[in-house]
Amino acid sequence: MATTVDNKRKLIEEALQELNPEALFMDGFDSAILGVGGQFGAQLVVYSESAIIEALMFEQGMSHLEANEYYEYNVAGAYVGENTPIIIRDLNELHIMYGV
Repeated sequence: MATTVDNKRKLIEEALQELNPEALFMDGFDSAILGVGGQFGAQLVVYSESAIIEALMFEQGMSHLEANEYYEYNVAGAYVGENTPIIIRDLNELHIMYGV
């Protein structure tokens, strides 16, 4: 079965029913879901930082600068309790940002 945005979220929701039914999703960023990850014993939804920024640009019509500023202020800094999703910065993004 091909993974689409809709069935990706559905698969994660089904998996988390057993692992952690209290895990939270970010509204509007289903296209940025990578999977499920563990943190401090809890299983949580994992998102890609670069995919969130792309969603802001292409789905919300923001410029790259606007998307980065929105991400930093409204997404990266949002803690909503122990079931807050995990956001990762992938290796390609680190390479671009830090030249590593």
